[in-house]
Amino acid sequence: AKVALGLGEPVELDLDPEKREQGRWLHAVLHAFHESRRGAPARERVADRERLREIAVHVLAEQAIDADAMLPFSAAFDRFAAQYVDWLHGREAEGWTYAAGEVARTIAPPELGGLRLEGRLDRIDRHRDGGVAVIDYKTGNADALRRKVREPLEDTQLACYAALLTEEPHEPPPQAVYLVLDDRKPPLEIAHEDPAHSASPLIE
Repeated sequence: AKVALGLGEPVELDLDPEKREQGRWLHAVLHAFHESRRGAPARERVADRERLREIAVHVLAEQAIDADAMLPFSAAFDRFAAQYVDWLHGREAEGWTYAAGEVARTIAPPELGGLRLEGRLDRIDRHRDGGVAVIDYKTGNADALRRKVREPLEDTQLACYAALLTEEPHEPPPQAVYLVLDDRKPPLEIAHEDPAHSASPLIE
C-alpha cells in the first residue's frame, strides 16, 4: 500500500547508509557508462577505463553525494574500473553486447486476475546468436546470492525479471545473472540455473 499510494517515508536510520549510497551511485555510473558506449566505435580498454572514471566523478557531483562519506569507495575506484572493463571486454569477446539499462517493464498475466507485475531491470544484454540476458548489479554478499540461486524457487528476484520478459518470444530462453561488484575483486557472475522455468510457478 505504501508503494502503490506513494506514502513511504524517508528512512532516517539505516544499518549501512554508506553501502546503500555506494550501490545507488554505482548503478548510475554504470548506466551512464554503457549508454555512452551504445552505438559508438569500439574503444580500447585504457580509453574505457578513463571514460568510466570520468563518469564516476560526474555522477558523484550530479547526485550531490557527500564526497567524504564516499571516499572509501571512490578511492578504490581506479582498481574497480580496471577490473570491470577487463570483465566487460571479455564478455563482449564472447558475443554479448549491452542493449539497454534501467528498463521499466510491466506485464499483466491472466493468472494474476488483472493485477500487474512491475519491475526495473538494471541491464539487458543481447548475444550475437540471438540470446538475451538480464543482469542485476549487486554490491552485497556473494555467498548469500549463491545460496539463493541454489534453490531456484527461492530466488524470486531473477525469476521475476525473467517473467517480465515473457511477453517477448526468446530463443533460447532468457538468462538471468547477478553481477557482484566489489572494489577488491573482479566482477563475479552468479547465474540462475533456469529463470524461465522459475517464472511460471512465481506467477502461479
